[in-house]
Amino acid sequence: MGYISFIFLLIAISCVAMKPYPLGINFGPNHITAAYITAANQPVVAARLAVDDEYRALIADSIENEGKKVQRQGQWYLSDGDSLIPTSPDPDHNPKLESIFAKWMDRIHNTVNTNASIPNIITSISIPQHFNGSLYSAVGNAALKNEEGMIRPWQTRHYYNAARLAYHLNSCQGLGLDSRTCHIEDGPHLVLFLDYNESYLEFFLADVGEFTFINVAKKRMEHLKTSTFDASNADGLRNELLSFIDRNLRYDVRDDLRAIVFSGDAAKSRFQELRNEIIRAMPEHATRIRDSIDPALVGAIGAAEWAKLQVQNPKILKDIEVDTTIPNNPVHDEL
Repeated sequence: MGYISFIFLLIAISCVAMKPYPLGINFGPNHITAAYITAANQPVVAARLAVDDEYRALIADSIENEGKKVQRQGQWYLSDGDSLIPTSPDPDHNPKLESIFAKWMDRIHNTVNTNASIPNIITSISIPQHFNGSLYSAVGNAALKNEEGMIRPWQTRHYYNAARLAYHLNSCQGLGLDSRTCHIEDGPHLVLFLDYNESYLEFFLADVGEFTFINVAKKRMEHLKTSTFDASNADGLRNELLSFIDRNLRYDVRDDLRAIVFSGDAAKSRFQELRNEIIRAMPEHATRIRDSIDPALVGAIGAAEWAKLQVQNPKILKDIEVDTTIPNNPVHDEL
C-alpha cells in the first residue's frame, strides 16, 4: 500500500466521523459476524453468517493441530509425543487458505450491500485466538489483497484482544478504575474470558492495558462442548473452573481481576450455569461479570470498536517502521 493510497484511506475514514464507523468482522468457529459503531456510539450487528463445511473443517483441523508445529533455533519441527520431527516452514502464501477467507469477506460485503445505510468498508478483523503462522498470514494476505480498508497487518487482531473492546476494557473507566488516579499501563489488569461454543469451552486469562495484551493462561476443554453437554457434565465444568481459578487466580492476585467476559454461541442456559459457577467460586467478583452483550456477538462488536479506534486515532495506521508491533506473537500482542 503506497503513501498516496494511505492518505486517501485516512481521508475516507475521517469523512465517516459523523456517519457510521467502518465494519469490523469476526471469524468465529461457527459464524462469521460483522458489526459497526454508529456516530452515536451504538453497536449495530450488520451480518451473521453460518459457516459451511469447508470452513468448519478448517477450524476443526486448526484446533486439532494447534501447537504441533514448533520452531527451535531457526528450524521447524512437528511435535510427535516426546519427539520433534524436522519439517519445512509454512509458505508465505497459501492460496487455498486465502481464498476461503476472501470468500467470506465477499459474503459479508454482499450481505450488507442490501442496506445502503450500513458502511461497506472493512477496516478491522478478529480471528480465532489460536490462529498463528499460516492461518494468521492467510487472513492477513487475503485482507491486504482484497480489502481497500485493510492496509496494515495489525488491523487484524486475535480474538480476545478484539473482544475486550466490546466492553471498552482498554480504558480506566471500562476496567472499573478511578480515571483520576488510574494509570492504564500500570497493571496488572487481569481479564478472564470464558468462551463457550458448540465445539469447546475455553478459559483465557490476560493482562491488558490500553494497547497491550499479554496472554497469562488458557485452557480449552473440548469434552465440555455444548453439542454434547448434559447434566452429567455439570460437575466437570465446576471442577475445571475451580482448577483454573486455583492455579491462575490465587487470592493474592484476585484484586487485580478487573472483568470476567462471556463470549461464544452457547445457549443462554449454559451461560447462566457458567455465571452461577463463577459467583459460587468468586462471589466478590459477581459485579465484574460482563455479559450484557449477546455473547455470540462480542467478537464482532469488539472488532467494530477496533475499527472505530482507527478512525479516532489515525496514528494507529502509521508506517510499521515507526515504532509499531505487529500482533503475531501468541504471548504478547500490542495494538
